[in-house]
Amino acid sequence: MRTAVLAVTVFAATAPLRAEELALPASGIEGAESPVFRDALQLWLQGNDEQALPSLADLARQENLAAQILLGVIYDRGLTRTPWVSALSSADRRALFRYDDGRFGVPWLRHAAERSELARLIGPVEYDGSGRFSADFALRAVAAGEPRSTVRLLTTLFNQGHWSEVMRLTGIAETYDLQAMAWAAASYEAVGKAFALREIGIAEFEARTMQGWIFASLAERAFDPEFDAIFAPHDTMRIYVTRGRFPFSDADPPPAGGEAVLDALLAEAPEAELLRRYCGRVCGAESALCIRQVYGLLSGYTTLPHVVSSPVETLIPQDIYLTTRRAEMVLEQFALNIAYSSADPAGALEALRITQCLSDGLRPGLGLQ
Repeated sequence: MRTAVLAVTVFAATAPLRAEELALPASGIEGAESPVFRDALQLWLQGNDEQALPSLADLARQENLAAQILLGVIYDRGLTRTPWVSALSSADRRALFRYDDGRFGVPWLRHAAERSELARLIGPVEYDGSGRFSADFALRAVAAGEPRSTVRLLTTLFNQGHWSEVMRLTGIAETYDLQAMAWAAASYEAVGKAFALREIGIAEFEARTMQGWIFASLAERAFDPEFDAIFAPHDTMRIYVTRGRFPFSDADPPPAGGEAVLDALLAEAPEAELLRRYCGRVCGAESALCIRQVYGLLSGYTTLPHVVSSPVETLIPQDIYLTTRRAEMVLEQFALNIAYSSADPAGALEALRITQCLSDGLRPGLGLQ
């Protein structure tokens, strides 16, 4: 189902705000209805770290649970790579994102988890009592109204080969269009239900849907002649389309027709709505090229659900989150990951093979003029 996107105005980062401007719904999280918290949340969503983060930290130190959870998620998911935060000293960053326990401090999310089940569910993925990852963690998150927090757990289960646990998540996987991981896992399960899911995956691939491409990329074909006959002729294109590639100047060109297929899929994928809107704003007539290049910087479709998901759905519903400047900033941060990690961010940005309008749009994310 296509993700609904609300049309709202994105205000300047320094404008005074009131909570009702984004029409955020009431949340059951303790402290979320505080006017100070709601104003700080609005400021953060509009990209104003300088005013929002100190205000949230003050509230967190006053044991406002909503502020602790939001700051904890910002820290845990690496959403701190912004020019204002990057310019802070280590001590100042620690004061914002960690509870002062008299030593080096603990992240706010871990502190909040001492009294909040929600904080435990959206925090780092935990082992169960047997020392293994379990789908129960994700199922509890969905029941708490946080289905997108299961993205990382599903990926972990898949990467570790816990196929039966992945299969337990096939229903909720549809929430964020990662069904294909479950379908790929189904190819390892020699049972009737798994075979039925695999048939769905093949049909999706033949229909050239985004889910079908990722299914083709992840499915094990080494011992399956039927799969090999279907997928092998398209291997080069499916890898390009599904995983994307870093657009370095020395990268191999995509296979013939690959760009057209990728453009068509990204024009339809619900998760690509943020890319489409961002590139339409910064590149206008060149937006199709921009979308393709951002996708490459993200390393493909498996990254998209992580990037475009609301950090805390019970505070910021997904449809509202996607309309905000913060969602664009997170997109920019992920796209600029290599540049952030470089000793010469400006040089790393210039080394990317991207159109000038995209480069101009990304430069402020590194604090560059």
